[in-house]
Amino acid sequence: MAAPRQRRVDKPSAARRRRNKAQASVDAKPEAERGAKGIDPDSKELSETLAVLRNLGLLTVLVLTPYALKLAYDFYHFHSGLTRPVVAPSDQRQVLIMGLQGAGTSQMSKRLSELGIEVGHESSNAEDQFCRDGTISWLHAIEAFNHTMDIELLCSEPRHRLAHSTQFEQSPCSYRVPWDACWARQCRTVFGGQSGCLHKDSCTTPFAKRLLQVRHPLNNIATLVIKYCADEHAGTLPHALKLAVLESLYPHVQWGQMKGGCIEVFATYWAEYNSRLAPWNNPMVDAWYRVEDTTPCQVAGLAGFLSEDGAASEAYPPTRRKAMAACEKMAGSDQETRSDAAVTADTRAHGQINRVNKDLLKVSYEDIAAAGGAELAARVEDLGRALGYV
Repeated sequence: MAAPRQRRVDKPSAARRRRNKAQASVDAKPEAERGAKGIDPDSKELSETLAVLRNLGLLTVLVLTPYALKLAYDFYHFHSGLTRPVVAPSDQRQVLIMGLQGAGTSQMSKRLSELGIEVGHESSNAEDQFCRDGTISWLHAIEAFNHTMDIELLCSEPRHRLAHSTQFEQSPCSYRVPWDACWARQCRTVFGGQSGCLHKDSCTTPFAKRLLQVRHPLNNIATLVIKYCADEHAGTLPHALKLAVLESLYPHVQWGQMKGGCIEVFATYWAEYNSRLAPWNNPMVDAWYRVEDTTPCQVAGLAGFLSEDGAASEAYPPTRRKAMAACEKMAGSDQETRSDAAVTADTRAHGQINRVNKDLLKVSYEDIAAAGGAELAARVEDLGRALGYV
C-alpha cells in the first residue's frame, strides 16, 4: 500500500510576516489610543475642550495675579495701618503747594520726598496715593478760586491726564469704564464741591499750610507752548483738550478767540493763574516762593515741617523728625546752602533746567506783545516783577 502524500505548506515571506505583526499590534491597542488617529471623534473633541480650558485658566492667572498683587499692595500701605496710620479723605494734611504746569512741581515733589515728606503729585487721594503729608498740584488751585468755573463744560467729556475727580477722592464708578454717566456725575459733584471750597471752609481735605510755587514767566510760558502746542506761530491754539480745560477754569476769558496763538494763550494763563493765587490777592494762600532759588528744605520750612517745637507743629511727627534730620545733614554738608549753579543736576533747585522745553523755544516780552498786545506783555512783566523776577 502506497504511503499518503504529504501536504505542502508554504512559509510566509518576511514582508508578509511584518505586515501581520503590525496588524496584530494595531488590533491590540485600546480604543482610546486609536481615537487619536480619528477613530474616536468624541475623544478628540474632549481633548480640544480641555486644552481651551487650560489656556483660559492660564490667561486668568496672568491677568488676575497683578491685580491681586496691586490690591494687596494698596491694602498693606494705605489701609492696614502697618506702615503708617490710615489717612481718611477728611484728615488734615500739612501742606498744599499750588503751581502751574511747567513750574517744576513734579521735581519739587521728588525733592521733598527725599527729605522723608510724603507729598502726592497732582493727587490728595490718600486712599491709593502716597500723600500723607500733603499735595503739590496745579489743579488743586481750584480750591482757592474766588471766581466761578464752568463745571458743565469741564465734565461734558473725559479730561484724562489733565483733570479727573479721582485726583481728589475715590470714586464709586467702575474703573473698568473710562467714561460714562456715573463718571460725568462724579465729575460734577467733585469739581463743583472743590471749586472755591477754601473760601467756604468746605474742602474734602483740609491743609494746614497753602503755598504758591512760581517760575520765571518767560521760561514757564515757553514750556507750556512746547508741551501743548504744535508750534508757537500766531493762529495756532493749544490741543483741543487743554483749550477746553482752560475754558472751563476761566470762562470769562475768550481763549478760542486769541489770534496771537499759543504764546498769547499761555501768557494769559500764566498771568491769570498766578495773579489770582498771589497772597496779596488771595487770603487763602499763606506764602509764595520762586522755584529757581528756593531749596527743598526752605520749602519744608515754609510748609511747617521744620518747627523746633513739636507740640506747636501740626505736621505728622515722624515726618517732621525725618525732614529735620535730612535738612540738618544737608546743611552740615553745605549742599543746601550752595547757589543753584554750583550744585549738581540731581540736587539743584528746579527751574534752571528745562526738562520739557530743552531750549527749543525762548519767549521774550516782545514776543508776548507781538502775540497778545502791549497790555498783556505789561501785565505779565509787572506780575513777574512783583514776584521778584527782574
